[in-house]
Amino acid sequence: MMDIFFTTPPFPCFMCAGEDTYYFGDRHPARANLGAFDLLIVTKGALYINEDNRDMAASEGHALILKPNKAHYTYHSCDEETSFYWIHFQSLGVWSEQTASGYIYYPHSSYQELEPLSNDERLNMRSSMLRLPQFCKLVQPQKVYEMAEQLLELTSQPQSWVRWKQQTIFQSLILELHASAESEKDAASLRLAEKVAEYVRQNYRNSLSYAQIRETFSFHPTYISRCMKHAYGMNLTEYIIMYRIEQAALLLIKTDLAVSHIAEQVGFANLSYFARRFSKAKGVNPGKYRKQYSF
Repeated sequence: MMDIFFTTPPFPCFMCAGEDTYYFGDRHPARANLGAFDLLIVTKGALYINEDNRDMAASEGHALILKPNKAHYTYHSCDEETSFYWIHFQSLGVWSEQTASGYIYYPHSSYQELEPLSNDERLNMRSSMLRLPQFCKLVQPQKVYEMAEQLLELTSQPQSWVRWKQQTIFQSLILELHASAESEKDAASLRLAEKVAEYVRQNYRNSLSYAQIRETFSFHPTYISRCMKHAYGMNLTEYIIMYRIEQAALLLIKTDLAVSHIAEQVGFANLSYFARRFSKAKGVNPGKYRKQYSF
């Protein structure tokens, strides 16, 4: 089952929640392009949902996330009484999904990249990737049920702080989903991926060879790439290129440096290769990208 990756901050944002019960023969409604993620948490019985030509049977103690830009339908009606919570949420940042041809990224229209506040790294926020399983068996289902119930109880309260409280509960809930997909082996690979990502962020201006990475972390680059893909949705080479492109984009906006100088400064030895990778990532070449933010 594929995972869904969210660039945070900002964290996915809670919208609304409810609960429902289906009986024998009932079917979950078919929808297309709902515009929000639909998290289904089954407490009794089973839901049978197809999305992207994949059948997913979510029974008691399971959670399923339906994507906002896809179509889904019931491939098998309920064969017993089925109860579940539903939670709609949205990503105000970038999210991605894995396909047969690679990873597809979906930036939200209001998303803005984080820009450094100063040269002091201690003052700057850094984004990271939150990985949620599209379908999983909950490690602590009762704990998740209780949080879903708290979201519902708050819905009827008009106080101004309710939305903030719901958001904090929702963040705890999605972290439980994240934990449900993790094993001890996963946790070790994630720790390695985070260390490698930090190393890339500190050394992206320099030449980063596989031999150098291997010597630094004492792991084969193939294994490191697998850990990076698990944690960030991209292998080691893709992560290095992505980070360099993001730093180049900031320099294009904030400075008047020549494109060739920027390419060299962020670690690209070949200007044409830099322009090609930048255009692929941003949809326009470096010059046009800079013009978009010029006054």
